[in-house]
Amino acid sequence: MPEPISMYRKGGYHPIDIGDVFRDRYRVFDKLGHGTFATVWLVEDILLRQFAAFKVHVAEVLSLPNRGVAETVVSRHLKEYQEQNPDAFGAEHVVKILDLFEIHGPNGTHSCIVTELLGPNLNCDQVIYYEEDYDQDSFPIDIARQMCAQIARGLVYLHNCGIVHGDLHKGNVLLYRQWSSEKIRKYFGKPRYDELTSFVPTPHMPKRLVRHWKPQKDLFLSSADVVHVKVCDFSEAFLTTATPQLPFRRLGTPLPYCAPEVIFHGITLPGPPTDIWALAVLFYMLRYHNTPLFSSDHGRNAETTLIREMVGKLGKLPPQWWDRLAERKEIDDEDGPPGRVEMPEPPPKWWARWTNSRKKLYREDGPPRRWNAKLLPKWWARWVSRNEFRDEDGPDGEEDLLILFILESSAPMEESVTFDRLIQQMVRYEMSERITAEEVVHSLPRIWTGPVPKD
Repeated sequence: MPEPISMYRKGGYHPIDIGDVFRDRYRVFDKLGHGTFATVWLVEDILLRQFAAFKVHVAEVLSLPNRGVAETVVSRHLKEYQEQNPDAFGAEHVVKILDLFEIHGPNGTHSCIVTELLGPNLNCDQVIYYEEDYDQDSFPIDIARQMCAQIARGLVYLHNCGIVHGDLHKGNVLLYRQWSSEKIRKYFGKPRYDELTSFVPTPHMPKRLVRHWKPQKDLFLSSADVVHVKVCDFSEAFLTTATPQLPFRRLGTPLPYCAPEVIFHGITLPGPPTDIWALAVLFYMLRYHNTPLFSSDHGRNAETTLIREMVGKLGKLPPQWWDRLAERKEIDDEDGPPGRVEMPEPPPKWWARWTNSRKKLYREDGPPRRWNAKLLPKWWARWVSRNEFRDEDGPDGEEDLLILFILESSAPMEESVTFDRLIQQMVRYEMSERITAEEVVHSLPRIWTGPVPKD
């Protein structure tokens, strides 16, 4: 669907057409997409003879310090860091910033960011396009393992760079595969247009609208046999060196990925641990076939539902958040003292979750899904045997192992135990108690990463 023509106005989108050249270097080849604050284009770097992604913000974004200005500042900082530390640990899993500049047009001044060209993101609504490559409804366990490890490495690089991503989710992790300019040009062919015959031409509007490329074209930029992902999009990012102060802006992170300090905006400043919480949710969704770590509804009760899930798994919220929770009467606070991790109980809570998962296990109108035809028996055995994997060495003999909800049937039990222990350390209520990105990498099951480089 093309961008709204109404956004081509003073303060809005910059009118761009195929063949336009910016900075005497970047020739527009096709359109990649658009959002509320920017359009994104496929451009050819005339000097380097390679393709890149060209993001052009709306003009009014320069008056919004928390949007275009912040993204430009972070991207410029990242570009300088990448030039000075091209081979640092995790560098290959963060999108490369190639150029930054401003352009002036009929709708105002627009900040522009040029990055390397990447493929599709990991959002579940695009997973269907991977079926031909992966032959199942979501990523296989060995693919998911590699993705998780690579995302964690990319986050190590960003945090070492002094950047908090602030919006880490599947939509901001993209697949990557390097292709020659000749192959890309041959594959994509000619762009498609929508003529603006029903509009009176003005200097603020383009001559025609360029249609977005098809998702299948994105797949050309990735490969099933070479798994390589990169973290991108710094529209919500900020620098740790900037020392943010309260009240801090509300991050636009999707609710299922939000840490408590994001939900309870204005009490605690976000920071690198905020990314760690989101990373745990992302890990869990990749590892367990899009199953959310903390479920939430849609609509006005979404936050309450999410918080109820948190309390049910992690115990009562710390006082600074619990006292602010207007709906706390709707949330069971008897799950233990603040910060305690509780073993989930069998029915009725477990029964409800199992019933919901059964809907995913079998199609009502056909045979079981390909990826889970044998899931239930092994999963059941693991649930029954969960008592064998409790850690009795904790303080006062308390159990400190949380088997969150083991769904994957093809992974060794030791791997699942290690993974669940890791998730526990990443979703502590107190930010100071969450492990760092480097500790995440070193704590991943060895089968996910192989040897980890020593400092």
